Amino acid sequence: MPVRNFERSTRPIPGGASATSAMRCNNVARRIDEAARGWVEQMDRMRRAERDLGQRLMTCATPAEAVAVSGEWMAHRIDSMMALQHRLIEMWLDHASIGIAGNTVHGEREDDRDA
Repeated sequence: MPVRNFERSTRPIPGGASATSAMRCNNVARRIDEAARGWVEQMDRMRRAERDLGQRLMTCATPAEAVAVSGEWMAHRIDSMMALQHRLIEMWLDHASIGIAGNTVHGEREDDRDA
């Protein structure tokens, strides 16, 4: 699956947006690109782990051995999902902080200046 690579644009933004806005957009685009790449890598890791689980289950001689193999896989899967969730939360917080920083000028929020 190809991942779109967002390049830093040197063209002016329509509507006369500032250079700061352009850099902020490029930063967000870079983060989206990194997130997409990380998601693809995570899906590849999950696919390999599931293939390994199938191979290991095929070699189990007893039901107890199959339960142990399944338990190990489930623990690994839960750890992977927690790491993915943690990464998504960090990305969301980073994105929210960019938005908050973009709405302030010299420490004043945009809505405070209008009042």
